Amino acid sequence: MTKSNTQPLKRGSYGAKELKEVIRKNTVRATVFTFAGMALFFGSYYAYSAFGPKTSADLRPPLKAKRVSLRNLPPPPPSEATPPPPPSTDQILKQVARAGKPVAVPDALVTPEMEIFASVEDMETSDAQGSVEETEIDVEVEDLDIEVEVEEEIPDMYEFIPVEVQPSTDISALQKLVEYPDIAKRAGIEGTVYIRVYVGKDGKLQEAVVEHSDNEQLKQAALKAVKQATYSPGIQNGEPVGAWFSVPVVFQLR
Repeated sequence: MTKSNTQPLKRGSYGAKELKEVIRKNTVRATVFTFAGMALFFGSYYAYSAFGPKTSADLRPPLKAKRVSLRNLPPPPPSEATPPPPPSTDQILKQVARAGKPVAVPDALVTPEMEIFASVEDMETSDAQGSVEETEIDVEVEDLDIEVEVEEEIPDMYEFIPVEVQPSTDISALQKLVEYPDIAKRAGIEGTVYIRVYVGKDGKLQEAVVEHSDNEQLKQAALKAVKQATYSPGIQNGEPVGAWFSVPVVFQLR
């Protein structure tokens, strides 16, 4: 039995210094093996490329670029298409009679009818019937009173609009315009419909939206009554302004 050279370590005799020495040796050994493996791999690849079997792509001769001078280009081949024949007199007359771009006509093909042309002055003063009478129209721009109505932009239904006096309507007069729906009356349906209305600066109703309704059968009747009522616009700084406000329409059976 052979005696082993490895002796047990004594307590306190193995530490950081010995570990660093082992790491250094293993790092050098791993680096050498790595480079040796890479050298063997690339060497085998280049050896196979140089001495291995050749493919058809490898045996193909390399392409060489050929310079071509644009100054020494040969003329283009002659066209085999025959040129179209010149237009006849009838075709030229049809082209001249048609409104569009004028077509040049050879002198040899000009007929006596084609020599008669209207002058620029005649064309400027001619009317739809071809007469050469001048028509004078006097328009006094200062006398024209044109009023252009600018449509008022309606803001969002719940947008804050500062007003000192809210728009209003006569609720009692509005209730007299309400037509109770027959279906709701026979079913004994009662309730209140709140309509959000927008009254413009001129006091006219411009928009009406159902805000809340106790029953679906009462909506259309409430909208119809609201659209027939009269309104007063809101006031801000002594001037009328457009604004939203809510109108209650009450449906009650007596």
